[in-house]
Amino acid sequence: MTKKQKRWLALGGVALAVGLLAWAFWPRTFAQTVGEGYDPSQIWEMQVTLNDVADPDRSRAVVLSAGDPALEEALSILNGQRYRPIYHWGAITGKSVPLDYYIAGFLVFEKEGDGYPASFFYFSGNREAVLSRLDGEGRSYRVEQAFQQELLDLLLAQPYTQKNPVEQEEPMTVS
Repeated sequence: MTKKQKRWLALGGVALAVGLLAWAFWPRTFAQTVGEGYDPSQIWEMQVTLNDVADPDRSRAVVLSAGDPALEEALSILNGQRYRPIYHWGAITGKSVPLDYYIAGFLVFEKEGDGYPASFFYFSGNREAVLSRLDGEGRSYRVEQAFQQELLDLLLAQPYTQKNPVEQEEPMTVS
């Protein structure tokens, strides 16, 4: 092999490596994070639990149903964010935004067969968020902190049900 061929081969290897890295870390849309089969028109409802950081007794449950303008706005906020994949090879740097509530929820789609397909999402104010695909695979993504606050503000403005901690009548025993 000549020097010129070796250089072209090395250049091709570098280009391939750069291409793979770019693909692996390229920001995803919300539809890409949820996966194949995501169709916003098929969403039946969004079920969200807002867990109060300071006082769990003030936690809330919010349900946004199909046709609700708040659901459309929440989807618009989710669709407006770019999600950068995170591969856990090291610590995530950056300061977290102190949210008053953690946001945990499901997008529930119209019934298929015996069940309702769903996608889980979790935002805590950190730069890392967890979203699951419709096939159940969960992944971590880097998200903008202002986006999380915008979504929280929208959800806090919605009617809600107070979530109370489960009270046990008898202590649990392990045998």
